[in-house]
Amino acid sequence: MHRQLIARRALLGALLTGTFFAAPGVGADGFSIERATWSTDRDRLVVRGEGADDDRVTVVNAYAPNQVLGSDRIDDDDWRVRTRSPSPVPCRIRAILSDGTTLERDVRRAPTDCAPKSASEPPPPVPDITVADVVASEDSGSMTFVVSLSVTAEQAVSFEYATRNGVAQADDDFIEANGTLTIPAGSLSGNITIGLVDDTVSEPIEAFTLELSSAENAVLADSVATGTILDDDSGNPPPPPPPPGTGLSINSTSANEPLAGLPASPVPSNDLLNSGTHALLVANDLGMHCADLDYQIFSILPPFNVVHAQVLLRGEEPQILDDTTIDVVYSATSSDNDPALANKTAAQRGEPVFKGNFWEEMAVLNDPGTTLPLWYQVYSPLFFGLLQPADLVQDQGLPVPESMKLAGNGIEPSCLTTADPRAECQLLQAWMPGNLDPYVVNDQQRFDRFDHDVNFFNGLLGGLGLGAVIPDTNWFAAEGVAIMPVDDEGRSNAYPLMRVQAIDKATQQVVASTDVVLPVASEADCQSCHARAMDCATITQETYGYTMACTEEALDRHDLADLGGVMTLDGDDLGALPPGDTLEQRLLNTAKINILRTHDAKHGTTLDSRRRVVCASCHYSPALDLAQLGPTDSAATEQTQHISMSRAMHGHHGDLFAKDNATASLFPNMPAPNDPIRLQPVANHLDLYPLAGDSEQTVEEYVLQQSCYSCHPGKRTDCLRGAMASAGIVCQDCHGDMLAVGNDFSHDFPNNAGNIDTGKRVPWAVEPGCQSCHVGDATSQPGDTSGFIYAADSIRLLRAYRTGDVDATPIRATGSRFSENRIVNDQNQPVDVLYRLSKGHGGVMCEGCHGSTHAIWPNGNPNANDNVAAIQIQGHAGTISECTVCHETDQLSASTQDGPHGMHLVDDRRFWREAHKDAAKRENGRPNGGTCGSCHGSDHRGTVLSRTPVDRSWSVESRNRTVAAGEPVGCDVCHSLDKSFER
Repeated sequence: MHRQLIARRALLGALLTGTFFAAPGVGADGFSIERATWSTDRDRLVVRGEGADDDRVTVVNAYAPNQVLGSDRIDDDDWRVRTRSPSPVPCRIRAILSDGTTLERDVRRAPTDCAPKSASEPPPPVPDITVADVVASEDSGSMTFVVSLSVTAEQAVSFEYATRNGVAQADDDFIEANGTLTIPAGSLSGNITIGLVDDTVSEPIEAFTLELSSAENAVLADSVATGTILDDDSGNPPPPPPPPGTGLSINSTSANEPLAGLPASPVPSNDLLNSGTHALLVANDLGMHCADLDYQIFSILPPFNVVHAQVLLRGEEPQILDDTTIDVVYSATSSDNDPALANKTAAQRGEPVFKGNFWEEMAVLNDPGTTLPLWYQVYSPLFFGLLQPADLVQDQGLPVPESMKLAGNGIEPSCLTTADPRAECQLLQAWMPGNLDPYVVNDQQRFDRFDHDVNFFNGLLGGLGLGAVIPDTNWFAAEGVAIMPVDDEGRSNAYPLMRVQAIDKATQQVVASTDVVLPVASEADCQSCHARAMDCATITQETYGYTMACTEEALDRHDLADLGGVMTLDGDDLGALPPGDTLEQRLLNTAKINILRTHDAKHGTTLDSRRRVVCASCHYSPALDLAQLGPTDSAATEQTQHISMSRAMHGHHGDLFAKDNATASLFPNMPAPNDPIRLQPVANHLDLYPLAGDSEQTVEEYVLQQSCYSCHPGKRTDCLRGAMASAGIVCQDCHGDMLAVGNDFSHDFPNNAGNIDTGKRVPWAVEPGCQSCHVGDATSQPGDTSGFIYAADSIRLLRAYRTGDVDATPIRATGSRFSENRIVNDQNQPVDVLYRLSKGHGGVMCEGCHGSTHAIWPNGNPNANDNVAAIQIQGHAGTISECTVCHETDQLSASTQDGPHGMHLVDDRRFWREAHKDAAKRENGRPNGGTCGSCHGSDHRGTVLSRTPVDRSWSVESRNRTVAAGEPVGCDVCHSLDKSFER
């Protein structure tokens, strides 16, 4: 600790003083700068040198030392610092050793616009402006926002401010205000006071925002504050407290770190900035990505996350902007209310921070003289020669081809058939924000691709009506972000946040920010069946925050002796021990080794002797088919000769029975959603579920955990967690049971290589959509409803397929106002586009307003990270439903019904005071009450489709009308139903 303190003081001194010795490139004790080179082609600066092991070197711009370019710990007498896109590119760099020793060197091949050209006095610091949130009771008469400067300024600082409506409305709840505030030179703060309207009406907690803009002589670091108004006419409960825990859960790097190497504080977040001129909608593509923690034995999935973002210029008709005017970047951030703060840190467990070994170099097992990174050993077979051992460094993701360069792009031959496919396929890779100095920096990383269109397996599945070039997606894409489900303090956190920000290319100013979840989990409980029960018992609640009960169902083979027997934490019959740095890692690897040995014994393979196996090299997985080739045989793959990964996992396991009870399914089927036993104790139904024993779960909970959640992340991760989960929908209600999911196109592959059954399910392409349950509205439903299981509202379905359909074929209600896009591809085949690839109102991606698949907004936990984005965007959780997010609504017609799914203006006084009257009179003369009846019902009393996401209040004819969150808005809220039917 003492040495670290001295080193930090030395570094600070070297940065701030200008009167020190700076040798040209060689110092005492072997400290040197061997090279400092700029590469224009790679947009990268590389600085290398030598020194004494374990010292840390920090590199800065020699003539602007506040520009820190990176740092590195000296290892094997070498150190290296790499930085991408520094601004500016330095003309000369300075390397600062831990003890304060400094060296300098000119940057070789520095561009002509490198800067500064020479040493000069540093300019005075520019103040950051921040404004704090305020909470006040309405009877206090006003609330005061305190605006602070980070440092005193030599000149007066001025900026404009304006209030913006939230749930609290100007004139009804607070006095609208705008103007200019000036903070005199030498001062550190100023105040903005907003008047409050005190009334006698009982109201919920309401809020509005104060926005700052157009700053002079300072930088807006935090330009938006929330004013929360507490009602004095009723006892409102306070907001829910944050969960227990300490520190922040932030995930900036996927590097491992011994506890002794962790910095005293987490990496800082970049400031949350919003100009008010743009909207930024962001979503993860799947709602859950999975990744192995350990790659030494075998791997199912790599660290690979995908984020899409759309930037809209607000106005009467918002414009979706592209990469000609906007850059989009991401960096790590956190939430004070993150439920993961309750999880144990690595320090509390007494373990190092282990995030994974994806980038670790290890000897090739059958060629011990060769050392290669694990990612290459495992995943190179799936890249068919395009992947090279030097392609990835720590925190860098797998390369992703431009989809429009692949087969079926409709423009040119596949890039894979060209002379230089690595270049022609435009492979891009994503970075973790801490890649340049893990646990220290949190650098913004660019969304490297803007997809005008997306090729979804058109060359492979277009002829089947399952693939197409999806036109006009118009989103920024960050693909292959290598994030792991462990935060920087070693906590398990499957829902880390990234701060996505839109930057105006002309001004280089951030115009919008949104925090989004990059979901990732490693919870695939192979141990439950493939590890010894006494080994699983070592995972204790006290240390790990959960327990694990293992059944040993898969440890009954008697032909493993020649393979080493069953692997346990204590080793196997040959004395070998399971590898791993943590107890969880070693337990996982015992199960993985046992799986390979069982596979070898059953199928005559030699997987355990090779290890570093990726299952998809034999069992095709569309999720890993980045080249969109379909099942392919090569020197390293045999995908046409074996059933797919989906069939191997779902079909095989779904047909297994307990070894002690031949009639008891290990992975039982889920009762129908209208079967009353689902919510009854499973202990009351042991005739159906004899393995339940003394379980205290309901039938629904028990079956879900014994089936889908035996492998998918659910028992601890709650993968299915959004609005569907809150409504009681489970995996089987959308996808069917395991045998239905596993009954796919590859069933004949072992007998007839590559013989695709086009009548069977294609994983990744044949999936349920919104229209599978949201088949219509309150007055319009499909003609053929046979096999439908309706919810109590008689509008929505509880299951996405018809009763009696053993294949669980998704219902397609293409006439529904809630259906996904249907397009005709270039092979003249109609294609029902997946929800995650569909768009709606104004070309906005569906996930931008509704949230990611499996995590449809809102999450039922008010503190969940999933809810953060919607709250930031519109002020409350749930579907983005406030028109003001993108529109200047006063520029729109008050009577418009051109909103999403045919919506009128939401919470707009022009509409509910006057315009809705004319609309009602017009629509009442039409069948089923016209468009009003579609959502409010033919009786005008309101339906599930007219529910309000937050408390709404209206002042009508001098009376206040309120509808609580979750309640339907009907015409009789404000006046008689008879009046609502007037024509």
